[in-house]
Amino acid sequence: MKNTVCLLVLSLLLSFTSAINAQNNETIAVVEHTPIIEKTNKPKKKKSRIPFYYRHHRQMPSTFTGYTIELATSKIPLKRDDELFKYFGKVYYTKLKKGGFAYNIMVNFSTKSAVRNFLENIVIHKAPDARIVEYKKGKRK
Repeated sequence: MKNTVCLLVLSLLLSFTSAINAQNNETIAVVEHTPIIEKTNKPKKKKSRIPFYYRHHRQMPSTFTGYTIELATSKIPLKRDDELFKYFGKVYYTKLKKGGFAYNIMVNFSTKSAVRNFLENIVIHKAPDARIVEYKKGKRK
């Protein structure tokens, strides 16, 4: 215990004297040890990551019955970073009989007028070609 107190007092005195020497304009050399890191000029590979706000689209369940809002159709599958997926979550796709794909969101409304109200007030601003589509057991009506 006495040794610890003595070491503490000694370290305080040494720091105090170095502070006084610095005030007297004496030159003090401070040497820092920094590890040497070799830098290589290899270019870093940029990962093409899709931003987190883009969502995955899934295939429409084959048992779904109810109303959906068809946001868009395309002849080829849309890429994951399409603007459509930025604005809408839980987008489902179906393959159309005449070729191409339809992208839908399922809505939980029991009447077509409630779906129409949702379409006109919310969806149409981000998907101007959107329309209502009814499904029975996974089949379009």
